[in-house]
Amino acid sequence: MRWNINHWVHRVLDYLIVLMPFYALLVTTGRHYLIDSPGLNLIKDGLIFGLVALTILANFGQLKSTLSRWRSSSLAQIIILSLSYLVIGLIISANNHLDLRTIAYGIRYSLLPIIVFLIVRISDYSVRPKLIIYPGIIVSILAIFQFLIPASWLIALGYGEQIGINQSIGPGIDFYRAFSSLGGPNQLAAYLLLPISISLYSSRETIGLARYYAGLILMVVGLGLSFSRSGMIALVVIFLVRFSRDWRLSIWIKLTVGLLLVIISLSFLLYHTNTGVESWLLHGQFDGKLIGSDSERIGHFKRSIQAVIDRPFGYGLGTAGASAYQLGSGFIPENSFLQEMIQVGIVGASLIFAVYYQIFRYAYRQRGRIIVGLALGYFVINSLLHGFSDASLAVVLFAYLGSRDHIND
Repeated sequence: MRWNINHWVHRVLDYLIVLMPFYALLVTTGRHYLIDSPGLNLIKDGLIFGLVALTILANFGQLKSTLSRWRSSSLAQIIILSLSYLVIGLIISANNHLDLRTIAYGIRYSLLPIIVFLIVRISDYSVRPKLIIYPGIIVSILAIFQFLIPASWLIALGYGEQIGINQSIGPGIDFYRAFSSLGGPNQLAAYLLLPISISLYSSRETIGLARYYAGLILMVVGLGLSFSRSGMIALVVIFLVRFSRDWRLSIWIKLTVGLLLVIISLSFLLYHTNTGVESWLLHGQFDGKLIGSDSERIGHFKRSIQAVIDRPFGYGLGTAGASAYQLGSGFIPENSFLQEMIQVGIVGASLIFAVYYQIFRYAYRQRGRIIVGLALGYFVINSLLHGFSDASLAVVLFAYLGSRDHIND
């Protein structure tokens, strides 16, 4: 019985990993042709929570044993820390008189990655690399040829203001940013970092040299066409980790933080100029001042810092990040770390950061150096965006992080 349930959990996970890169396309298309967007979201959420129930049912005895060894078991520690985060979040939310809808959004966006990891880890799932690489290649091909598709066709499919199908790069550049089948250009770049990383560490002989280089080039080009600065910085970090000497993890952390600080410092310096470099870096239109896609970023960041100072114990689940986009109210810090501190305060945020540390630590023991690149790359992403709030990235990345190592095939 146990094996049969886990077997079906694994098959559903296979389908989720393959289909999630096209989830935003299904949601927007569904608005017109299939099922309304909230309905499709409910199906996805219901499917994942159904997997939670099946996984617990199939592995209940093992879970009890694991939790009894919480001092030495990283899995038990992740479960306990996650539940503690949830309890603190609910207490803070109740204290701030938040409605259930807001709290539900907060739980979904903050805990979905961790829930996927736990399903995979507890059910002993092993993801095959091709289930991530091949969809990544397809997504990249769509990104490359997206510019040949009339905007009216994309609008007819359901893409609109929430995606921004005509996000220009900057003044004087008659070209748009690719989003492919994802929720936007930045989401496209963040997703492609994973299949690119897996390709960089995969066996060329197993995949085939022609397919290996063709796929890798297509995915790098697809990421480039997103013109996502955070994605490009993260990709540079991942390539540096892959092709440089085998330094200690602490050295890589210092280099990544240093690179990020240099980029942020340069951005502030360029903020007071009106140059072609600034136009490209900031994706904006300029007339002596910044009015492009970054016009509110600095303001959001300052307000978010002040919000944490004003209320260090938090405003409650669903009050920041992707939830604020969905609900039309709250804080949009464009930074996952600030997002959590706003929602659940410094104490609650420390708990979820500890969970992520344990997850990447486990994955590093399973897969080695590739996880160093991914951890540092997604640190960059989450320093500049709400990276893990994207459902496609959350499901695929954390399924990979939680799975056992698998021979390339």
